[in-house]
Amino acid sequence: METNTNYNYNTNNNTALFSEELSLEEMQTKLFGNNMTVSQQETAETELNPDLMPSQSTMTMSFVRNYQDSVAPAKVEMTKTTKIAIASYVAIVCLLIVGIAVCSFLVSNSYAALVVSQGEYASQQETLQAVEESIANLTDEQLVQLGLSMGFVPVDATNSYTYDLLETRPAQTFEIESNWFDSVCDWLSQIFG
Repeated sequence: METNTNYNYNTNNNTALFSEELSLEEMQTKLFGNNMTVSQQETAETELNPDLMPSQSTMTMSFVRNYQDSVAPAKVEMTKTTKIAIASYVAIVCLLIVGIAVCSFLVSNSYAALVVSQGEYASQQETLQAVEESIANLTDEQLVQLGLSMGFVPVDATNSYTYDLLETRPAQTFEIESNWFDSVCDWLSQIFG
């Protein structure tokens, strides 16, 4: 097979050749074939009225579209510090959830114990009220007999003792200097108890 190694060009002939090839009709003929040339009239009509339907030549054109498969996004490499930060964040959130659960459990247990204590207090109040009503109806002799039956001993000279009061120093008054902060605290304690 022989190759042509003659590279001598005639610039005059090439200019004429290029000028012929650069005309619109010739380029369309070479690109689309003889049946795909667009006349000047159709082009002018389309430019003046863009709402026209596509021409028959446009409708018969076949387009080859090469759709690529969906490309999976590239994996993002996480640094060690990012992994540690995410793990510590998850650990803190888990600890908060556990802490809230434990606190709610303890509060519910405390509330249940409070309800039980209030029930016991109410029953003791009822019992005390019944005893006070029964004692109010007793006479002094009945009270003495009731005390003796419970093991109490009547007071007499043999089982009573007297004590001399101890000498105590007289009551003293102190004057403590106060400042504005103590006054504010005293005022707040009087308001809120």
